[in-house]
Amino acid sequence: MSSEKKYLVRNRGKVSGPYSFAHLKSLRAQGRLARFHEISEDGQTWAAASTLVEIFPAPTPPERRPGRSTDVAPDKAQVAEVTVAKSHWHYLDERGVQQGPIRQGELIALLENDSLPWTTLVWQAGMPDWASAASVTEFGAAQSMAATAPPTRSTLAVLSLILTLLWIGCLGSLAGIILGVLALREIDPSQGRIVGKGMAWTAIGLGIASVCMTPLVAFAIFIILHG
Repeated sequence: MSSEKKYLVRNRGKVSGPYSFAHLKSLRAQGRLARFHEISEDGQTWAAASTLVEIFPAPTPPERRPGRSTDVAPDKAQVAEVTVAKSHWHYLDERGVQQGPIRQGELIALLENDSLPWTTLVWQAGMPDWASAASVTEFGAAQSMAATAPPTRSTLAVLSLILTLLWIGCLGSLAGIILGVLALREIDPSQGRIVGKGMAWTAIGLGIASVCMTPLVAFAIFIILHG
């Protein structure tokens, strides 16, 4: 029996696999496996795909500008340049392409609204190498707040149920079904931060039932009026 390792891949809560190491290399070459994806051998312990250094070699930090000799005191322009560099960050997007510089507050906003996962590799001047945002002290508090913040109810789910109940000559039901599907697409990858899946499914179910019943209701009304 082959002892080759198999890996599961998780992306925004969706798990696929298992894949062999060679298959992972193929996925990487096709652009379907990125550094921020998570991998696991047992489905319990997960790590960033970037830990597979054979597939994702450690990226080189942005090039620093050569400074003056250490025996010469830096002028005000140099001090200002260093200060700005330490207040900005670089990160690797889902394609592994380096982005930045970007202010810390802007990067935190991208992480908090799920535009970037917390496994995103980040770097700023003074760091010896790239590190995941979740492991960096500057982002630790933001991640803790995001994890402990009470979940919010999906506005799309609420609207879908309201429109379905209003019916509006079947148009409300159709709109409710569409919004219900959009709500599920918003809720599923949120990892519990957005709730309302039950409401969305209820709206979809009622909407489908309403659409199916509409011809029968119209036929019954016609019989009553012309019978």
